[in-house]
Amino acid sequence: MPLVDWGYTPLCISYLQGKSKFNEGNDIKVFTEPEIDYVIEMVKQDFQTYKKTETMLPIYTKAFETLQTLLHEQQMMGMAAKFGKMYSEVTIENTLKLLLRCKLALNSRRVLIEIFDAIDKYEIAVKEVQTKLDQQTNYKLDVTELANIRLMAGRLKEAANKVF
Repeated sequence: MPLVDWGYTPLCISYLQGKSKFNEGNDIKVFTEPEIDYVIEMVKQDFQTYKKTETMLPIYTKAFETLQTLLHEQQMMGMAAKFGKMYSEVTIENTLKLLLRCKLALNSRRVLIEIFDAIDKYEIAVKEVQTKLDQQTNYKLDVTELANIRLMAGRLKEAANKVF
């Protein structure tokens, strides 16, 4: 499995730009998360109707494109290719598997965003402490300054615990 530098993934770049919602542009070729849940329920309730290839094809195509998009933004092109081969036949079973893989990819996406957020808070706390230390002109601190540095160090430790 290749090593991924998450800081350069499309997902991290979007996160840093403040765009962490999936399919924010409402691309009609890609499902939104609520649509995935809705389609799974629809298929489960009327399995016989969706067994027909012509009925399943648009859902299959959109599920496949959604999974490809999710895996691409997480820099998992190898898995995208693997799933493309595994689920190449348009069947109701493969369509449901693609939809479930989409849900899993959305969950991993959420976890990655939480990690990016924790790292971001950690880096902010580190910069606060560094700035405070850089502002010190002497080695003697009054009680208030010492308390502020201790408070910042506590935030830094708290942020580090969330990251690691």
